[in-house]
Amino acid sequence: ANAGFPPQIQSNADACEAAEATKLLTDANLDVWRQYASSRDHVPEDGPHVDAASTIVRNREALVKDTAKRMEFEERHVDEALRKLTATLLTGATTTHDDDVRQLAEFLDDRMCVPRDMGAMSAARIKILGQ
Repeated sequence: ANAGFPPQIQSNADACEAAEATKLLTDANLDVWRQYASSRDHVPEDGPHVDAASTIVRNREALVKDTAKRMEFEERHVDEALRKLTATLLTGATTTHDDDVRQLAEFLDDRMCVPRDMGAMSAARIKILGQ
């Protein structure tokens, strides 16, 4: 059975993913976002952070149940952390000092499938908060 990557390779892969997420948030890419959003009614022009927050709100019930089950937390605790994460995303913040928000963002980043669940730029906003 495959036991995964050796620790050093996994660490390097994680660092590369974090760098790619940060790269997606440059001003040039935000211009690309605005062009993308302008041709789609369902995509907020305000930025990928608003899209990430909107996706969380739309899928809140399923996210609460799945996260509570997999992280072994009470649903009310997960719901509160999701609300904090959504509020943090809406501010445009790229860091958080709230351990619940960071832990939830890290969990969602691991569970999320791009582009099925969310676009790359929106997912990058969650990834950055999970670091």
